[in-house]
Amino acid sequence: MFRVLVAGLILSAFSQLAFSQSLSGSEKKLAADKRRISSVSLLDLRAIAKSEGYKIVSSGDEGDVSLRVRDVKGTGLVFNLIGKSCSKEAPKQCSGVDIQVRYDADGEETLLRINEANLMWAATTAWYSDGTVRKSSPTVGITRYTLLEGGMTVRNFKDEMINLLAIAPQVADYVWQVGDYKGNEVAEAVPKSKRGTAKSGKDFKSAVPKGSSSGSAFFVSSDGLAVTNAHVVENCSSVSAGSIDGVLVIATDEASDLAIVRVVSPNISGFLNIRSGKGLRLGEDILIAGYPLSDIISSDLNITRGTTSSLSGIGNDRRRIQISAPVQPGNSGGPILDMSGNVVGVVVSKLNALAVASLTGDIPQNINFGVSQGTLQSFLDANNVDYTMAESGAARSAQDVAAMAQAATFHLVCHR
Repeated sequence: MFRVLVAGLILSAFSQLAFSQSLSGSEKKLAADKRRISSVSLLDLRAIAKSEGYKIVSSGDEGDVSLRVRDVKGTGLVFNLIGKSCSKEAPKQCSGVDIQVRYDADGEETLLRINEANLMWAATTAWYSDGTVRKSSPTVGITRYTLLEGGMTVRNFKDEMINLLAIAPQVADYVWQVGDYKGNEVAEAVPKSKRGTAKSGKDFKSAVPKGSSSGSAFFVSSDGLAVTNAHVVENCSSVSAGSIDGVLVIATDEASDLAIVRVVSPNISGFLNIRSGKGLRLGEDILIAGYPLSDIISSDLNITRGTTSSLSGIGNDRRRIQISAPVQPGNSGGPILDMSGNVVGVVVSKLNALAVASLTGDIPQNINFGVSQGTLQSFLDANNVDYTMAESGAARSAQDVAAMAQAATFHLVCHR
């Protein structure tokens, strides 16, 4: 049975003031999706929260630039927006924001389980507080820190909030061991609509059998040719896509970590175009699709958004790009799409947060990598794949791009 957890019920030393929940003209300008922000003020946070239909509960609980907010139209969660660099000595504006959901602790959670959750959901940080510092009851928190340096758009920041609200219930379920984590679905009592996932393709979803591994792939032609990562299909005795066995591995390249597979099925409903014309730009909005942790969380297609953080990988490797969209095991091989729905890369890996933390003492966030579009095209050309290119014009809605990804992206299982 699903455990009902109360989020954000930490007594505030501040009065619960009555806030206007409607947007003023000046707030509409502050909350405009395309506006770029490198820092935020309290006015920014209020405008952004209200523009998404969230209810402002209180202000100033966690510092000069902080809000407590309730997601009244979605998850129902109470969460905090906290300007981390704000204090009396610091500038009035903040260079980063903590998006934070808190649950009342009850003694059934363990630090081992919390640490395991951190390994599984690297896009968030789970933590425990005994309440001594805050003089409050013990809590378990789930946080996503959003760095605003580089000029993030307001829309990007809103997506960071939406992503955390979608992930937080899953992390909390894991911490309190709610649901069957050995099966294909997690916490059946949690409506799927609150998990932040899109529905998967009809024939291309499956559980991951024991002893197997999985990844993602996407069609690039109508004759069943698809792209994934080479490491997804490495050392497999066979490869399957949902109910379809005998997926053929046509070509692999270890250096670029790319592979071509062929799926023979009458149910291929679409394929993705490769972007033509101008190349990917630094800071450009992107969307990724795939099947992360499908044997633990959900077998449905998962969609997340982010930006292009860098046009090269570790050591200035031009075969890679860096993206801020959250990546988990199982995302490998999925498409990176621009907001016109064209492919601009292939998800390949994430930075090893624990290794970096052991060297620097700091946990890196939102540092994930993809194979660059140029490397993908060279690989497809070398293997005579007849793919289609399309120019990227006016941006589509995230929902429209997600629908395009849904028609062409599927779950791959490597059987060993």
